[in-house]
Amino acid sequence: MKYKIEKNTVQETLVIPLYSRKLCTELYPNLFQDETAEKLEQGVIRHFAFAVEDVEACVAAVRAGGYPILVEPKTVAIGGNPAFSAKIAFCKGALGEEIEFFQQMWQ
Repeated sequence: MKYKIEKNTVQETLVIPLYSRKLCTELYPNLFQDETAEKLEQGVIRHFAFAVEDVEACVAAVRAGGYPILVEPKTVAIGGNPAFSAKIAFCKGALGEEIEFFQQMWQ
């Protein structure tokens, strides 16, 4: 399957690095080996988040890179009065870390 990756897009930002990491890991299994990280269930970094403009596009890019989606895109309320809504999704990164995509839904 071939994809055209446009410059300055989510695909350029996410798919190329994720796919490159996946390909390098397959070709050179010991390249990114970290014995400490392997002992940790969620990698060296447990969780980090990216503020994005389109959560669904990020999830599609990650899925195309062959990485698992832990939480499909969903809208959540962020506490306060009034509460603010945001769209979030989580995926698993190459080292076992949880990556969150956060899309602000308020102005």
